[in-house]
Amino acid sequence: MKRYQNALVGILCIAFLGMGTFAPVIAADLTKITGTVNDDGQLVEDSGQVYNIADDDNGAQVMELSGEKIEVEAMVEEEDGSRVIVINAFKLLE
Repeated sequence: MKRYQNALVGILCIAFLGMGTFAPVIAADLTKITGTVNDDGQLVEDSGQVYNIADDDNGAQVMELSGEKIEVEAMVEEEDGSRVIVINAFKLLE
């Protein structure tokens, strides 16, 4: 029984250490985008680039800021020919 517990602990340690090596890759994919939230719940940069906002907790909060200029830290994904942002953090700009 003790042998199996030691093996399990070893496997879990390796798994957690392996997960740590992916954290910098995930962080590297985050980008800052500044724009205005439109009435359709999208973020529009000053250049005109439109980003659909992912429907999660942060996204729902941002979609409620229609007409406001914000800065987001987000991961940009391509989905069906459009850009979708998954927002990690955001702040309201004046």
